[in-house]
Amino acid sequence: MRAFLCNRKLLKIKKHIENLYESIGGTYREENGHLILILELFKRIDYHIGKYGRMHIDYIKRHCRGMYTTLLSEGKLNARLHEIGLEAKVMLEALIPRFNAERDIDKALKACDMLRYLDFKLYSQT
Repeated sequence: MRAFLCNRKLLKIKKHIENLYESIGGTYREENGHLILILELFKRIDYHIGKYGRMHIDYIKRHCRGMYTTLLSEGKLNARLHEIGLEAKVMLEALIPRFNAERDIDKALKACDMLRYLDFKLYSQT
C-alpha cells in the first residue's frame, strides 16, 4: 500500500513538473520512465570588448550584482558590453574635436611645439 501511495505522489509530481516546464516553453523527452529536459544554449556572438566595456563589467560586478547575473544568465552580457563600447566610441569621437577646439590644438601647434601637441593628444585619449 505504501509503495502505491509513493508511486501516486511521484506521478502527481511528474505531471506538475511537465506542466510547469511546458508552460515556459520547454520541451522534454521520456527515456526509461524518466523525463529528460531538452535544453538549448543561447546562440551568441562573441564581440570584442574594449576598454569601456571592461570598465562597465567591473562596475556592475561590484555594484549591480543582479543586473550582472541577469545579463550573464540570459546570454546578453557580451552584446551589452559591446554596445557600451560602441556608445563610448561615438561619444569620444564627438568630444575630442570639441576638446581640441577649446584648447587650440591644431596642425599649427603640431608644427611649432610637438611635445605639447603630443601631451594634449595622449591626455585626450585616456
